[in-house]
Amino acid sequence: MGFAGRSAPRWISDTLEREPTRGGHEGSIGDSAEAMSFRRGRGPHTMLIIAGHLIVDAVDRDRYVADCVPAVQAARVAAGCLDFSLTADSLDPARINIYEQWGSDAELTAFRGSGPDADTASRILSAEVHKYRISATEPP
Repeated sequence: MGFAGRSAPRWISDTLEREPTRGGHEGSIGDSAEAMSFRRGRGPHTMLIIAGHLIVDAVDRDRYVADCVPAVQAARVAAGCLDFSLTADSLDPARINIYEQWGSDAELTAFRGSGPDADTASRILSAEVHKYRISATEPP
């Protein structure tokens, strides 16, 4: 798989600013009380969304996504993870879409670890990924 421990790609953690955290949340794949409160627009804290995309060699994309399955599985059971996916883009054969939801900076940082090994990182040709702080949600 190529990730040290349960971490996701370092390029995500390298783009994240370090800020104070609220700590203490133990999330479970979007069904926690906190995740539910965010869905209803009553969340008492900020939720983090990590979103963007990677570009890899088009012939390697599907293998790269498959190689990331263990990291996705680990993220989805990690404390504070509300959602996590790395998916092949429907139109661009070289693009991998990134989407994550986290309860806090501390939980995101705890999951990240040391990032990918050199082989995994070398497969990423470019990346555009950002962290968003969400204070409430509501139905579309």
